[in-house]
Amino acid sequence: MATFDDLRPPARFYVLFVIIAGAAVISDSVHRLMVEPVSNRWLVLALLTLLTASFNLKIPSISAYISVSEAFVFASVLFFGTPAGTLTVVVECLVITLWIRIPGRATYRVLFNLAAPSVAIWASGEAFYFLSGIQPYSKAFTPLPTLFLPFLAFTALYFLLNSWLVALAVALEKHQPPLTVWWKNFAWLSVNYFSGAYVAALIVTYTKQLDFSALAIIVPLL
Repeated sequence: MATFDDLRPPARFYVLFVIIAGAAVISDSVHRLMVEPVSNRWLVLALLTLLTASFNLKIPSISAYISVSEAFVFASVLFFGTPAGTLTVVVECLVITLWIRIPGRATYRVLFNLAAPSVAIWASGEAFYFLSGIQPYSKAFTPLPTLFLPFLAFTALYFLLNSWLVALAVALEKHQPPLTVWWKNFAWLSVNYFSGAYVAALIVTYTKQLDFSALAIIVPLL
Protein backbone atom coordinates (compact mmCIF):
# COMPACT_ATOMS: atom_id res chain seq x y z
CA MET A 1 0.00 0.00 0.00
CA ALA A 2 1.46 3.35 -1.08
CA THR A 3 2.17 5.89 1.65
CA PHE A 4 1.84 9.65 1.43
CA ASP A 5 5.61 9.96 0.89
CA ASP A 6 5.37 7.59 -2.07
CA LEU A 7 3.22 10.08 -4.00
CA ARG A 8 4.82 12.37 -6.51
CA PRO A 9 5.23 16.01 -5.34
CA PRO A 10 2.25 17.31 -7.40
CA ALA A 11 0.01 14.58 -5.99
CA ARG A 12 1.20 15.22 -2.41
CA PHE A 13 0.56 18.95 -2.76
CA TYR A 14 -2.90 18.40 -4.23
CA VAL A 15 -3.97 15.84 -1.62
CA LEU A 16 -2.69 18.02 1.21
CA PHE A 17 -4.47 21.08 -0.20
CA VAL A 18 -7.81 19.24 -0.41
CA ILE A 19 -7.42 17.86 3.13
CA ILE A 20 -6.70 21.34 4.54
CA ALA A 21 -9.63 22.81 2.61
CA GLY A 22 -11.87 20.03 3.92
CA ALA A 23 -10.80 20.70 7.51
CA ALA A 24 -11.55 24.40 6.98
CA VAL A 25 -15.09 23.91 5.64
CA ILE A 26 -15.94 21.31 8.29
CA SER A 27 -14.71 23.68 11.02
CA ASP A 28 -16.72 26.52 9.48
CA SER A 29 -19.85 24.35 9.41
CA VAL A 30 -19.46 23.28 13.04
CA HIS A 31 -18.91 26.90 14.11
CA ARG A 32 -21.97 28.17 12.21
CA LEU A 33 -24.18 25.44 13.64
CA MET A 34 -22.99 26.31 17.15
CA VAL A 35 -23.76 29.99 16.57
CA GLU A 36 -27.11 29.29 14.88
CA PRO A 37 -28.30 25.77 15.79
CA VAL A 38 -30.79 24.03 13.52
CA SER A 39 -33.83 22.02 14.52
CA ASN A 40 -33.31 18.61 16.09
CA ARG A 41 -35.20 17.26 13.08
CA TRP A 42 -31.88 17.39 11.24
CA LEU A 43 -30.95 14.32 13.29
CA VAL A 44 -33.61 12.40 11.36
CA LEU A 45 -31.75 13.02 8.11
CA ALA A 46 -28.40 12.36 9.77
CA LEU A 47 -29.68 9.02 11.09
CA LEU A 48 -31.09 8.05 7.68
CA THR A 49 -27.74 8.95 6.15
CA LEU A 50 -26.07 6.78 8.77
CA LEU A 51 -28.31 3.85 7.91
CA THR A 52 -28.21 4.10 4.11
CA ALA A 53 -24.52 4.95 3.71
CA SER A 54 -23.69 1.32 4.39
CA PHE A 55 -25.46 0.34 1.14
CA ASN A 56 -22.79 1.16 -1.38
CA LEU A 57 -21.28 0.15 -4.72
CA LYS A 58 -17.62 0.02 -5.71
CA ILE A 59 -16.61 2.12 -8.71
CA PRO A 60 -14.98 -0.24 -11.23
CA SER A 61 -11.18 -0.14 -11.57
CA ILE A 62 -10.48 2.36 -8.77
CA SER A 63 -10.65 2.31 -4.97
CA ALA A 64 -13.78 4.44 -4.55
CA TYR A 65 -17.37 3.81 -3.50
CA ILE A 66 -20.78 5.47 -3.79
CA SER A 67 -23.86 5.10 -1.62
CA VAL A 68 -27.58 5.74 -1.93
CA SER A 69 -27.56 8.32 0.86
CA GLU A 70 -27.00 11.32 -1.44
CA ALA A 71 -30.72 12.11 -1.23
CA PHE A 72 -30.43 12.87 2.48
CA VAL A 73 -27.33 15.00 1.89
CA PHE A 74 -29.27 17.12 -0.60
CA ALA A 75 -32.28 17.24 1.71
CA SER A 76 -30.09 18.42 4.61
CA VAL A 77 -28.80 21.32 2.52
CA LEU A 78 -32.31 22.29 1.40
CA PHE A 79 -33.93 21.95 4.82
CA PHE A 80 -31.25 23.37 7.08
CA GLY A 81 -28.52 25.01 4.96
CA THR A 82 -24.96 24.34 3.88
CA PRO A 83 -23.42 23.68 7.34
CA ALA A 84 -25.91 20.90 8.11
CA GLY A 85 -25.40 19.43 4.64
CA THR A 86 -21.64 19.46 5.08
CA LEU A 87 -21.80 17.57 8.38
CA THR A 88 -24.25 15.12 6.80
CA VAL A 89 -21.62 14.37 4.15
CA VAL A 90 -19.06 13.83 6.91
CA VAL A 91 -21.40 11.29 8.53
CA GLU A 92 -21.89 9.56 5.18
CA CYS A 93 -18.16 9.33 4.50
CA LEU A 94 -17.35 8.10 8.00
CA VAL A 95 -19.89 5.30 7.70
CA ILE A 96 -18.53 4.23 4.30
CA THR A 97 -14.97 4.32 5.65
CA LEU A 98 -15.84 2.23 8.70
CA TRP A 99 -18.09 -0.14 6.76
CA ILE A 100 -15.51 -0.85 4.06
CA ARG A 101 -12.45 -1.80 6.04
CA ILE A 102 -9.49 -2.09 3.69
CA PRO A 103 -6.42 -3.53 5.46
CA GLY A 104 -3.47 -1.17 5.34
CA ARG A 105 -5.45 1.76 3.96
CA ALA A 106 -3.26 4.86 4.15
CA THR A 107 -4.38 7.62 6.51
CA TYR A 108 -4.11 10.27 3.80
CA ARG A 109 -6.67 8.37 1.72
CA VAL A 110 -9.17 8.36 4.58
CA LEU A 111 -8.66 12.07 5.20
CA PHE A 112 -8.95 12.88 1.50
CA ASN A 113 -12.14 10.85 1.20
CA LEU A 114 -13.62 12.88 4.06
CA ALA A 115 -12.37 16.20 2.76
CA ALA A 116 -13.26 16.09 -0.94
CA PRO A 117 -17.05 15.61 -0.59
CA SER A 118 -17.11 18.15 2.25
CA VAL A 119 -15.45 20.77 0.07
CA ALA A 120 -17.77 19.93 -2.84
CA ILE A 121 -21.03 20.17 -0.86
CA TRP A 122 -19.93 23.29 1.02
CA ALA A 123 -18.89 25.15 -2.13
CA SER A 124 -21.94 24.13 -4.16
CA GLY A 125 -24.32 24.82 -1.26
CA GLU A 126 -22.88 28.28 -0.65
CA ALA A 127 -23.12 29.06 -4.38
CA PHE A 128 -26.70 27.78 -4.48
CA TYR A 129 -27.94 30.00 -1.67
CA PHE A 130 -25.90 33.04 -2.74
CA LEU A 131 -27.00 33.00 -6.39
CA SER A 132 -30.61 31.85 -5.97
CA GLY A 133 -31.61 33.98 -2.99
CA ILE A 134 -33.55 30.96 -1.67
CA GLN A 135 -33.59 30.35 2.07
CA PRO A 136 -33.44 26.94 3.75
CA TYR A 137 -36.86 25.31 4.02
CA SER A 138 -36.64 25.47 7.81
CA LYS A 139 -36.91 29.26 7.41
CA ALA A 140 -39.06 29.74 4.30
CA PHE A 141 -40.96 27.47 1.91
CA THR A 142 -40.02 27.58 -1.78
CA PRO A 143 -42.44 26.09 -4.36
CA LEU A 144 -41.00 23.33 -6.51
CA PRO A 145 -41.21 25.30 -9.81
CA THR A 146 -39.11 28.09 -8.25
CA LEU A 147 -36.68 25.61 -6.75
CA PHE A 148 -36.22 23.49 -9.87
CA LEU A 149 -33.59 25.31 -11.93
CA PRO A 150 -31.40 26.54 -9.02
CA PHE A 151 -31.48 23.08 -7.46
CA LEU A 152 -30.61 21.47 -10.79
CA ALA A 153 -27.57 23.76 -11.04
CA PHE A 154 -26.64 22.99 -7.43
CA THR A 155 -26.79 19.24 -8.10
CA ALA A 156 -24.68 19.55 -11.24
CA LEU A 157 -22.07 21.67 -9.44
CA TYR A 158 -21.86 19.25 -6.52
CA PHE A 159 -21.47 16.29 -8.85
CA LEU A 160 -18.77 18.00 -10.93
CA LEU A 161 -16.81 19.25 -7.93
CA ASN A 162 -16.97 15.97 -6.04
CA SER A 163 -16.15 13.77 -9.03
CA TRP A 164 -13.36 15.98 -10.34
CA LEU A 165 -11.69 16.35 -6.96
CA VAL A 166 -11.37 12.57 -6.79
CA ALA A 167 -10.60 12.13 -10.50
CA LEU A 168 -7.67 14.55 -10.28
CA ALA A 169 -6.25 12.66 -7.31
CA VAL A 170 -6.53 9.35 -9.17
CA ALA A 171 -5.02 10.86 -12.32
CA LEU A 172 -2.04 12.26 -10.41
CA GLU A 173 -1.46 8.95 -8.64
CA LYS A 174 -1.84 6.74 -11.72
CA HIS A 175 -0.13 9.11 -14.19
CA GLN A 176 -3.21 9.22 -16.43
CA PRO A 177 -5.05 12.11 -18.16
CA PRO A 178 -7.65 13.54 -15.73
CA LEU A 179 -10.39 13.67 -18.38
CA THR A 180 -9.85 10.00 -19.23
CA VAL A 181 -10.08 9.02 -15.57
CA TRP A 182 -13.21 11.13 -15.04
CA TRP A 183 -15.03 9.94 -18.14
CA LYS A 184 -14.27 6.26 -17.55
CA ASN A 185 -15.06 6.12 -13.83
CA PHE A 186 -17.23 9.08 -12.85
CA ALA A 187 -19.40 10.37 -15.71
CA TRP A 188 -22.01 7.65 -15.19
CA LEU A 189 -22.31 8.61 -11.50
CA SER A 190 -24.38 11.62 -12.53
CA VAL A 191 -27.36 9.25 -12.54
CA ASN A 192 -26.84 8.59 -8.82
CA TYR A 193 -26.57 12.30 -7.98
CA PHE A 194 -29.56 13.48 -9.99
CA SER A 195 -31.79 10.63 -8.82
CA GLY A 196 -30.81 11.46 -5.24
CA ALA A 197 -31.62 15.12 -5.91
CA TYR A 198 -35.03 14.10 -7.26
CA VAL A 199 -35.84 12.22 -4.06
CA ALA A 200 -34.57 15.14 -1.96
CA ALA A 201 -36.80 17.56 -3.87
CA LEU A 202 -39.80 15.34 -3.11
CA ILE A 203 -38.85 15.18 0.55
CA VAL A 204 -38.52 18.93 1.07
CA THR A 205 -41.49 20.06 -1.01
CA TYR A 206 -44.02 17.44 0.06
CA THR A 207 -43.00 16.71 3.63
CA LYS A 208 -44.13 19.51 5.92
CA GLN A 209 -43.09 17.68 9.05
CA LEU A 210 -39.74 15.94 8.82
CA ASP A 211 -40.36 12.68 10.67
CA PHE A 212 -39.98 8.97 10.10
CA SER A 213 -43.64 8.37 9.24
CA ALA A 214 -43.53 10.81 6.34
CA LEU A 215 -40.10 9.74 5.10
CA ALA A 216 -41.12 6.07 5.18
CA ILE A 217 -43.16 6.75 2.05
CA ILE A 218 -40.23 8.29 0.16
CA VAL A 219 -37.25 6.23 1.36
CA PRO A 220 -38.18 3.12 -0.72
CA LEU A 221 -37.54 5.20 -3.86
CA LEU A 222 -33.83 4.91 -3.10
